Amino acid sequence: MSSRPPGAPAPPSNFQRAVSYLTPYRGKLLAGTVALVGANLFSLAQPWVMRRAVDTVAKWAPHEGRLLTTLDPQALQGIQSAAMWIVGLSLVGGLMRYTMRFLMIGASRDCERDLRADYFSHLLTLSPAYYQRNRVGDLMSRATNDLGSVRMMWGPALMQSMQTLVNFAVALTLMLRIDAKLTLLALIPMPILSVVMARVGGLIHRRYEEIQDHLGRMSTRVQENLAGVRVVKAYAREKSEMDAFAAANAEYVKKNLSLIKITGFFYPLFGLLSGAGGAVVLWVGGHEVLSGKITIGSFVAFNAYLMMLAWPMMAAGWVVNLFQRGMASMHRMGTVLDSDPEILGGSEDELPARGGLHFKGVSFRFTPEGPWALRDIELEIPEGRTVAIVGPTGCGKTTLLGLLLRLHETTEGQVLVAGRDVRDYSLGALRRSFGWVPQDTFLFSETLRENVRLGGGSEDGIAEAARMAELTADLEVFPRGLETVIGERGITLSGGQKQRATLARALVRHPRFLVLDDAFSSVDTGTEEAILRNIEPIMRGRTTLLVSHRVSTVRGADLIVVLEEGRIVERGTHNQLLESGGLYARLARRQQLMEELETES
Repeated sequence: MSSRPPGAPAPPSNFQRAVSYLTPYRGKLLAGTVALVGANLFSLAQPWVMRRAVDTVAKWAPHEGRLLTTLDPQALQGIQSAAMWIVGLSLVGGLMRYTMRFLMIGASRDCERDLRADYFSHLLTLSPAYYQRNRVGDLMSRATNDLGSVRMMWGPALMQSMQTLVNFAVALTLMLRIDAKLTLLALIPMPILSVVMARVGGLIHRRYEEIQDHLGRMSTRVQENLAGVRVVKAYAREKSEMDAFAAANAEYVKKNLSLIKITGFFYPLFGLLSGAGGAVVLWVGGHEVLSGKITIGSFVAFNAYLMMLAWPMMAAGWVVNLFQRGMASMHRMGTVLDSDPEILGGSEDELPARGGLHFKGVSFRFTPEGPWALRDIELEIPEGRTVAIVGPTGCGKTTLLGLLLRLHETTEGQVLVAGRDVRDYSLGALRRSFGWVPQDTFLFSETLRENVRLGGGSEDGIAEAARMAELTADLEVFPRGLETVIGERGITLSGGQKQRATLARALVRHPRFLVLDDAFSSVDTGTEEAILRNIEPIMRGRTTLLVSHRVSTVRGADLIVVLEEGRIVERGTHNQLLESGGLYARLARRQQLMEELETES
């Protein structure tokens, strides 16, 4: 996580963030709350109706060995009326309960959608360095498992806690009206429950965070194994990877069992305490009925209300568990949402109409304590010129190109595009002006057309870009041409086909600046020459940066820059550099020798 700028407001707490997502749906939540209150009131009214019906039956029931031969019509009417009332209350209460769940659980799904969208959007604002420091599998776990826990907190936990409050308040009021002494005896377990909830809740929170962290590590392992499945199989590492995953899986189960031990203790304790309260009520209340202090109907209603309180007492453990899990997950998601983007765009949304590129005293290193990847780079590229960058592996060629697109920030110096510092432009305006073919090709698991379309342009432009990238012959072999689904990361394509598809993606947008980072390393020299002929008209009119290990690729450039250990050690045209006899000349002679050996073999 990046450091927060001085004077910047503190990030919201987990509770504040959770509430902020509920706020837009307060109308739906309010309507759901009204339905919740109504549903519970209708349910709580039923024992009161039952009370009157039982007292009526008790009044006319046989006693002292005598049998009733007739039943008072008024009493019979009262019983029938009570039955109808109970049926009506159940129907209306059920309808309101459905409305309550539809509105409140629906609101939780709306909040889940908003948080998922914010999470994904924020991930796209973070720099590549963030993903070097954080495991992708863990970030995926937060977007799935943690998000689900937060939704359960917003939905079932919030709804059940409100039901508990309404049930408790109304049932307690009615119980006090029936018998205050009996009510106080029934509430004896409540202080014990409060203490237990306070102690156990913290343990649940901590252990659930540990479980989610471990799940993130497991997700990373799975994601890496699936992405690198060909490497795993090529080196016959299936057994070792399965063993490593089995160990991690066993540890995950162990951590979950430690949480289950706590929650498993929680629920039976609630049942025991509520059962003890029921036993006290039965003993004392039975004596009061026999002594005539309360009626049988009142005793029946009191026990019904006590049973209604028993479920909230039992559910309290579940609700506390959901809230603790939800807040732990909100904290994990919040650490990502509070990560400040390290690279922020400027205010300029348009680049000047004319101008080239200029690296002005640029130095760069990935960490403040790390070694310099680039040092004192001074390079001006006039508009419309083609400049090639060559050098041994690890000399900083790709890093230099990354500074142009602000994938990294310069440590010292300036990078100028069209005469302005790249930090003056909005990131969208800057990056839209470049057509970039990266060294490590990446294709999405979509059709070939969609992968090329990612660069923009028209339908006709897609076909033309594919032609210039020498993909036409391949398209004739593919089962559905441009509509062929190429699999995750383009797994169904060869290395050369992937590079050419990535090149077509860059060409289709007709960029102002063309950046080719070792874009032909996976194609044969014949295909490379054909591609260069195809794109020569485009390169002639655009400022082009060309990185390659092949001398044949760069010999036609207007200027060749040679990097070594992050510094420019030579610059000039192909012929000038050959005549100087420096590093470039040695690289050229070595490649020529390798080509001769290949030809002879």
